[in-house]
Amino acid sequence: MKFTKFLPIALAAALLFAACGEAAKPADTAAPDTTAEETTAAELTSGVPDDVKFEGETFNLLSANYKEYHWSFVEELNGDFLNDAIFNMVADAENKLGCEIKETQKDIWEMQKILSQAAASGDTSFDASNYSGRFATFCLLDGSLRPLEDAGYIDLTSEWWNPDVSEDMSMMGKTYFTLGSYNILALNYTMATIFNSKMLEDFGHQKDELYNDVDSGRWTYDKMRGLMTEVTADLDGDGKMTAADRYGLSCFYQTCSLGTTTVLSCGAKMMGKDDDGLPILVWEREDTANAVQLAFDIYHSDDVLLNQEGYTADNFVAGNSLFLSTFFMGITSLSEMQDDYGVLPCPKRDEAQEKYLNPTIDPAWVLLPISCRDPEFSGAVLEQLSFNGWKTVQGAYRDVTLKYKKTRDDNSIRMIDLIFSNLVADVGSTYLYEWCGYDHIYGNVVSKKDFGWASYIEKKSKPAQAELDKIIAFLAENE
Repeated sequence: MKFTKFLPIALAAALLFAACGEAAKPADTAAPDTTAEETTAAELTSGVPDDVKFEGETFNLLSANYKEYHWSFVEELNGDFLNDAIFNMVADAENKLGCEIKETQKDIWEMQKILSQAAASGDTSFDASNYSGRFATFCLLDGSLRPLEDAGYIDLTSEWWNPDVSEDMSMMGKTYFTLGSYNILALNYTMATIFNSKMLEDFGHQKDELYNDVDSGRWTYDKMRGLMTEVTADLDGDGKMTAADRYGLSCFYQTCSLGTTTVLSCGAKMMGKDDDGLPILVWEREDTANAVQLAFDIYHSDDVLLNQEGYTADNFVAGNSLFLSTFFMGITSLSEMQDDYGVLPCPKRDEAQEKYLNPTIDPAWVLLPISCRDPEFSGAVLEQLSFNGWKTVQGAYRDVTLKYKKTRDDNSIRMIDLIFSNLVADVGSTYLYEWCGYDHIYGNVVSKKDFGWASYIEKKSKPAQAELDKIIAFLAENE
């Protein structure tokens, strides 16, 4: 890699980097104690043997540019903890494999054309790609991709390949999309629940109460909604709930927070697969309907601030809401917050739910172009990058996330690690975005005046199934 100009890797990461330049308390800027992480990582190794070398080769990664947030790499050390961890992730992979690793950025709206033309012409320019799930399915159907099972050295059951996500995205034994730990976009866009520690204490609770609930499996939507109702109040007494009043919940981004996030965190899905691995619509199932109903009920309660501008956390920062539903990237908006905050996973549907599920919304999937020159080479580099990223970058990202906390409590560290170890992606938003996509569910069901889930799926099932049949036909033909 060149030690020249610095390139943005992601919108959220850029915000994080910029924020790290601000004056901060020594406790906030110190590197975290990663001894436990390093010990765990030392017990595991990547799937690339030490004697595998690609001397003199250059690995070319094609990444989509959408508001500059699909970048994976940086091009120089600059002293920032996260930036340097990302740089070293790549440099270590280069040193081990003897190759150079480069990333090329293209407009997101041009990506399908580029991959399709490469497939048609046999152009071997790109060894792998990062691309948004909502568009990547078009590349699947036009024959531009090959399954990741074709790549060498990759074991999708390894922790650094997010095995639960890989399993969900796999269809008929083939995995065309998954998350690699080298790309922090999945972390940027992972949903979490942030709470105002001072407000919680003002109402007679302790923040350890919520952490204990998480540990005991009692952190549920019922628990959260009870606290939301407890704090909601018309502060100015004008008989109307406005941004000047106090709420149980505000949202950094309404669409994802109260639609698909609720459904996925409850363990429900719009789309799944049958026993033979065939993709199927499951949105008519009772658990999905109940989860959508829950999202609708939360949205239409008096406890939620609905008129806050998207991609802001002003109400929460001002101390006027107990909870904030946000992507991790939204935590950068808390830099001016006077009260301390805590980090929690998304609640469970009920105590019987096996584990906490934390949605990552619209991540950049790892794709293997059908025209890649050597799947063994592609697999080796992707495997090593993902292992390195899992081993070091996640801890660095967590450290930057906690920069704005007034106290560096171990519980928040534990909660973030718990969240990142239980990611879930929306299969429906990837394969059937026009029908199951998170903003479609929000705009057509959750935000409507009357709950119309049954009528929505009745109207949309036929076209959605027609598109799904195309996917099934492709998978069967390429089985």
